[in-house]
Parts: sequence; structure tokens; C-alpha cells
Amino acid sequence: MGQVIPEQPSSAGQLGKRDGDQMIDFLVAHPNTARFMATKMLRWMLRYDPTEAQVAAVASAYSRTGGDIPAMIRAILTPANLTAATPKYRRPYSYMLAALRATSPNVLRIEQLTGRWLTTLGQTIGAWSPPDGYPDRADFWAGGVLPRWNFASYLTTNTADAVVDITRFTAATPDGVLDAISSALFAGEMPDRLRGQLSTYLTAGTFNQNRIKETLALAVGSSTFQWI
Repeated sequence: MGQVIPEQPSSAGQLGKRDGDQMIDFLVAHPNTARFMATKMLRWMLRYDPTEAQVAAVASAYSRTGGDIPAMIRAILTPANLTAATPKYRRPYSYMLAALRATSPNVLRIEQLTGRWLTTLGQTIGAWSPPDGYPDRADFWAGGVLPRWNFASYLTTNTADAVVDITRFTAATPDGVLDAISSALFAGEMPDRLRGQLSTYLTAGTFNQNRIKETLALAVGSSTFQWI
């Protein structure tokens, strides 16, 4: 790469480490490193197919700040980028965490979630060999829809492992229930199409807590919740 690093004598001791430090410093400052890091972060945080302009902007933040991660994140999560971003598919671990945050269950047996269910969903903790992690691609996880639906049903109906307080979602009217689900799962921005589908199911049978649990499960298992 056009770099000349003088060799150290065998008697250099700790000074011998300087060779490696110089090479690392060179690689850290290299423009290709800035672009590589920018592309990986954009794919992870924003979209699978970042534009050239987005990569250039985040790489510029890397080079300008010496690789400051918060500065790169601010360059990624701009209002314009977020508005234009296409959805990303939640990997199983992220999907489970999002579901738990949204429903706030009383977790009684965490091993059922981190062991049984993550394995069922396809992302067993520690099972992917180094140096990379589980793929962050929608096509890799495309075959796991049925286990996600089963997990959504389990989460809202089981009484032994992670108990959801359904009274958070209980209201006097179906609209009230849907408002509560929209607030908890979609920050109050549930799409009209999904709201209509959930309303159809919620009002098709007896309006009681079991029906509300099932409707919540449908929301947790919906494509809207699985894609971000």
C-alpha cells in the first residue's frame, strides 16, 4: 500500500509493537476503511442498499472525526434518510426484544425465551461461529414466519413464562383496544390497512379478553411489526 515501515531489531522489546501500531494507524485512516465502516453501519441501522451519497456522507463523518461512532450515527439517522429508508426485516433476537418491550410482560422464566424460543426462531445465542454474526439479510430469515406467529401467540396467551398484563390493552370499545395496541407496538402510527384487519378480527367474535389477546398476537405477528 505504498507504506514503508522500518523493521525493528530482535532486541527492540516493546518497541517491536510499534510496527503493528503504525500499520493499524494507517489502515484506520485509509479512505477505504471509512467507506467500509460507513457501508456496514448504514446497512445495519438504515437500509440494505445505502446510496453512494449516504456512504460518502457517513465516510466523511468518520474521516473528519477520526472514527467517532456517535458522529457517524448522527450522519446516518438524519430525518431525510429515515423518511426515505425502505423497511428492514427484524432478525429473531431483535424481533423478540421488540415484542417484549411493546408488551412489557412479567418474565418469570427467562430461559424459555433465550433458550427455547430463540432457538425455535432460528437465532440461538452464541451458535454462529466467529468472526461475523448472524446475517443481516431479509432473504436469510425469510423461512421463519410460522415460528414468529407461534411466538406471538405464545407471548400473549401463556401464563407460566412471560405473562403479559392484558389489561393494558383492554378498553370498553374495539377502537380503544386498537388505540392501545397502536400506541404500544407502533408508536401510535399503526397503518390503516393493519388497523382494519385487526378490527375485522376483533369484532368478528365475542368481544372479551381472549379475543383481545388473539388480536394482540396478530399485531405482534404482523408484517408491519416484523419490518422496521
